[in-house]
Order: sequence, then structure tokens, then C-alpha cells
Amino acid sequence: MIVRHVAAALDARNGALLWNVNLGGTVASGPMTHAVDGHQYVAVSADTALCVFGLPE
Repeated sequence: MIVRHVAAALDARNGALLWNVNLGGTVASGPMTHAVDGHQYVAVSADTALCVFGLPE
């Protein structure tokens, strides 16, 4: 089943779901990551919004 308004993070070691979030609109692109001052962020667009999440250290 494909859910078009949810972003999810999976554990690369075992595929377990780490977190998911309802973005409130259709995901319009693949996620991208970037770092600022050593802190990593994930960004994904949904409809006309850009959603950015900070990753835990």
C-alpha cells in the first residue's frame, strides 16, 4: 500500500520503522539531507510546503 502524504524513516540495518509523519499533502519529491553546523536535517516537499526535520544526534 502506498500512502502519498506520509514521510517515513527506516533503520538502514533492519528496515524497522523509526518514525513517520503526515505531511498534509501529496509528497512532491524525494527527500534530501543537508547539514548545518554539524547537525543533519531531512527536507521533503509536499504540495506547496517544504517540510524540514532535524535528526537526533
